[in-house]
Amino acid sequence: MSSGSEMSINALHVQTGLDRRTLGRLLADVKPVDTVGNSKLYTIKQVVEAARGPNAQAEKARLDKLRADVVELDLAQKRGELIPTETVIDMLVPLISNIRTKLIAIPSKAAPVVMQCRAEFEVQTELKRLINESLEDITNTDAMVILGDNAAKVANAAAQLEGERVGR
Repeated sequence: MSSGSEMSINALHVQTGLDRRTLGRLLADVKPVDTVGNSKLYTIKQVVEAARGPNAQAEKARLDKLRADVVELDLAQKRGELIPTETVIDMLVPLISNIRTKLIAIPSKAAPVVMQCRAEFEVQTELKRLINESLEDITNTDAMVILGDNAAKVANAAAQLEGERVGR
């Protein structure tokens, strides 16, 4: 039984200004709320939902997820788990510069020492020593300040890799 808010496609055409064929396509897969004779009756809400298409629920879910992500990021920031990009850059630039300086200095330190070596294993030993000195110097200065509590974890991870091949 019709409550008055249900309309035929002709009545919806008058109300919405949409073409009858367009309304027919939009409502083709929508179950009418009522039928009077040969006329199927629909509500304006059904037309709006059909016009939004099947992606309306997906869009709402995406928007809900984005809102939840924003809330999660806000909470993480309040807990101090996030660091602004500018702060990270300000912390890393001096560290990377120091690392670069230490690495570039290795050949200058190594040249006179290596020239005194008589066997390949002596060269390897001296180069390892100089590299480890540089790494230790880096770890004991800027890295400790920047990494704070995580410095010990990084140092332990580096110690476990000592002597192991890294990369290709």
